[in-house]
Amino acid sequence: MKMNLLIIFVCSLVLLATAACRSHGCSSTYWLNPDKRCRVHDELNGNLLVEYFDQDTNELLLYLQRDGRDTLIEHPYVYGTLPPRLADFQIRFDPNDPGFLVVGSERFRIVQK
Repeated sequence: MKMNLLIIFVCSLVLLATAACRSHGCSSTYWLNPDKRCRVHDELNGNLLVEYFDQDTNELLLYLQRDGRDTLIEHPYVYGTLPPRLADFQIRFDPNDPGFLVVGSERFRIVQK
C-alpha cells in the first residue's frame, strides 16, 4: 500500500513538472535533455515566440505558440548571420504589427514553414 502511494506521488510530481515546463513555452523534452536549449523570446497578446536549439545537430527552430499549439515559422537568421553568441540574438514581436518580428532594428515578416 505504501509503495503504491509512493509511486502515485512520484508520478504526480513528474506530471506537475512537465505541465510547469510547458506553461512557460518549452516542452519537457527540451527541459530534460541537456543538449537541447529552449528560450522564450517574447510574448504578445497570448502568443509566445519560442526558439529551440539542438546542439547535436545545430538545428535552430522558431515557433509561434498559442494555447499550447506550436506553429513552425521561418527563423530570421536565414536572412543574415547570427551574432557570435546565440544568447545575444533577441527576437521580438513588432508591437505595432503582430505579423512582423523585430531583430535589432530590422523587421521580418512572420512566414509559416
